[in-house]
Amino acid sequence: MNNDSDIVQLREKSQKQKVRIRRLSEEKANLFLIHHLLEILNIGEDIESMLTSLMMGLGECLGGTDIEIYYWEEEKIHYANMEGQRTILSEIKDPLVLKLITQKKLIETPTSLSGAGLLNSTVPHAWDWLIPLLINQKIIGVIKISNMLGSAQMRNYLAPFFSHLALILNNQLKTKAAEVANKAKSEFLAVMSHEIRTPMNAMLGMTELLLAPELTASERQKHAGVALKSGRGLLALLNDILDLSKIEAGKICLDINHFNPCDTIQELCLLFKESAENKGLLIKSNCTLEHKNSYLADGNRIQQMLSNLISNAIKFTEKGFIYINVIEVSRNTNTAVLAFSVQDSGIGIDETKQDLLFKPFSQIDSSKTRHFGGTGLGLSIVHQLSQLMGGKTGCESSHEKGSRFWFEVTVEIDEKFKNLLQEPNKSSNTLEAVSKEKPGEPAGSRLNYTLQEQQMIRQLLQELESLLADNMFSSIRHFKKLYQSLNHSRLSEQLNRLDGLISNMCFEEAREYILQQALSEKVEAEFERNE
Repeated sequence: MNNDSDIVQLREKSQKQKVRIRRLSEEKANLFLIHHLLEILNIGEDIESMLTSLMMGLGECLGGTDIEIYYWEEEKIHYANMEGQRTILSEIKDPLVLKLITQKKLIETPTSLSGAGLLNSTVPHAWDWLIPLLINQKIIGVIKISNMLGSAQMRNYLAPFFSHLALILNNQLKTKAAEVANKAKSEFLAVMSHEIRTPMNAMLGMTELLLAPELTASERQKHAGVALKSGRGLLALLNDILDLSKIEAGKICLDINHFNPCDTIQELCLLFKESAENKGLLIKSNCTLEHKNSYLADGNRIQQMLSNLISNAIKFTEKGFIYINVIEVSRNTNTAVLAFSVQDSGIGIDETKQDLLFKPFSQIDSSKTRHFGGTGLGLSIVHQLSQLMGGKTGCESSHEKGSRFWFEVTVEIDEKFKNLLQEPNKSSNTLEAVSKEKPGEPAGSRLNYTLQEQQMIRQLLQELESLLADNMFSSIRHFKKLYQSLNHSRLSEQLNRLDGLISNMCFEEAREYILQQALSEKVEAEFERNE
């Protein structure tokens, strides 16, 4: 009996050893596969070379009829496959890839080999794998392997490899972005040094000539005029640099006052008339607004934005016209969206280079910049000021066929004008407004805040920014308290926009909007009006 029992135990041990050896063999094979994949990755090369070696390695180790890679660079969707196709997609149409982007988890689906083009295949089914490349739960890329014949159990061994691959790709993208930014800044500084040195040399040269003895009155006036013009040009350049730095640091505040768009474009038309006529250009303006005096906005900043566009139009137009226009795009009870545009018949911009427009430190063609002059700061300032005012910018242009630059801004509607449109004794449209407005106090007017209330609002705003940064759902409830305190101030429009973002759980966008609008500074300005 003992012998039989020993034999049974030996057989069980032998079977366990076989299973263990088989498992160790599989693990060894999978580890060798991962080691091989890491070896063939050209990490030191550019992104394209790395992806090519990756697809070759995955094809060797995992098989499959095709390997596709999607990745995001500067908000553009890049696509590559084993057939050598490299392109930028306007949108993703593959339903499985779209599903993966939503789920952020590996997708494994069985697929038939009948249409795969494989000869003498004894396996009727294979697998399609879709693997997300994640960094802090953010998808930076997707790998799709079609008709893979390998074991589905391999995915557990490959998971660390794909995590490592995501880190490598992320570093490659950041390195490339840093290199592009450094190159753009170096080119920008080279142009900037030239732009600063030119008027400075002119000022010094004319000043030296003014010190020469026996100058006639006409010569003195001529030299002084050149020095004055150069000084003004240098001051305008320095103002652009300071404005851009303030906007990027979020330190700029808008000065909201009564604003007439039609008067603004007519004044600018007169201001630039001499410059346009000196080049033989026709400059005209058009305003078809019904309610020309009904807006509240930072008129000085809007004038600065239009001046930049008009100046560029004159600079890059040799013959033809400059056309300035303003229209009202939309309107609600409290705000309206105005669209300003400047159209010219100048040299135009090639469609392939238009994505460089409105970016700081970027220029379409440095050779043309040297020929026509300028630094390229103007469009960046227009773009960022437009965003600060709740708008956007754009351009329609064709090479040698002229350009049309435009920007939109969100402006408030003057309370006096709103009262004229409302029927007498008309009640408020919302229960909240009825319950909170004081008798005889128009909506949107300032309220009297006690020192304790001011401190509470400051604390609520500070805590809200922190909650939004951490994507906390409690920020929704937290914002409601802030909304109730400030809803009837002059910040109601910004609060309504924030309400929409936070209610839809767009926490990161809401936090960016708070920074772009400099909401803390506007709250302090509201308190100053309270004094």
